[in-house]
Amino acid sequence: MTYRGHLVGGAASAIAVCYAVGAQGPVAIGATGVALFASLLPDIDHSGSWLGRRLLPLHYLLRWLLSNPLTWMAFGRKRIKQLAQHRGFTHTLLAMGIMMVLFGSLVYLLLELAIDSGYPINWFLGDGTALSFGGRLGAHMQSTLVLTLAFVLGYASHILLDMMTVAGVQVMMPWSTRKYHLLPKMLRVRVRGANTHT
Repeated sequence: MTYRGHLVGGAASAIAVCYAVGAQGPVAIGATGVALFASLLPDIDHSGSWLGRRLLPLHYLLRWLLSNPLTWMAFGRKRIKQLAQHRGFTHTLLAMGIMMVLFGSLVYLLLELAIDSGYPINWFLGDGTALSFGGRLGAHMQSTLVLTLAFVLGYASHILLDMMTVAGVQVMMPWSTRKYHLLPKMLRVRVRGANTHT
């Protein structure tokens, strides 16, 4: 799938999140940016991808983590080769869960730090009533939840779109190497070109 196709999936995720929770204003704009970024993030495992070329240090960090001897001991050398390939680890449910926790924690900590430091971020947070849920939650917690939900849906849209292709995705790695597809064989999308991520 091309990065443009994944961006469409990310935009659809952002619209779904904002509509579902009633997000408005700066939180909705932030959720859109987060979903668009997350919709490209799984392809960071491919140095030729649109995001991989722009965040090359992150690509190399991922490669280093997957080639680390401790990782080999945990999963086995053969499994690591499968995880390190394109549509490997970053296209799994495990990676999505790890990224969700890391992203949500980072957003929460940054908003807490900004509030404690006295930075004027009320323009972003609002009064906590911009959302149609979470009456008891603070404004920063509501914003964290919306941004994390946008991140997860954007990330999931990438995996789901790749599951519509002929190649499929091994979403259950490292436990299973089975490739999963969303569409029947005759409807699967064949992406042309050697580099479909540019």
